[in-house]
Amino acid sequence: MTVGIGVYIVANQGWYPLVIVNSNLISARTWTKQADAAARYYTTALNSQQLSTESRQEIDRATLDKMIENVLIYGELQNKSGDADKMVSDKVATLNLDKNKVGVASNMLYGL
Repeated sequence: MTVGIGVYIVANQGWYPLVIVNSNLISARTWTKQADAAARYYTTALNSQQLSTESRQEIDRATLDKMIENVLIYGELQNKSGDADKMVSDKVATLNLDKNKVGVASNMLYGL
């Protein structure tokens, strides 16, 4: 019974692997959060109450596709440079972005 409850909790919370790309895990929970953010953005951008089923399915598909692509790009960047995190933070630092403004902008765009 404990195993059954454990499986239910894992499945309910989305803590299971949806896709494994180059030994990197993309969980259902992470994908759902990303797809929901994209759907909120498009709903706001289109000034609509709700997206059609076809539109939502396309957003879900495109989100998963982009997440897989990002894992592949990050992996290749790690292979070439060795320290992708430092390389990205150096590039972002050259933009002189105010962290508060970035937070406000992402809230306005994505509702995050």
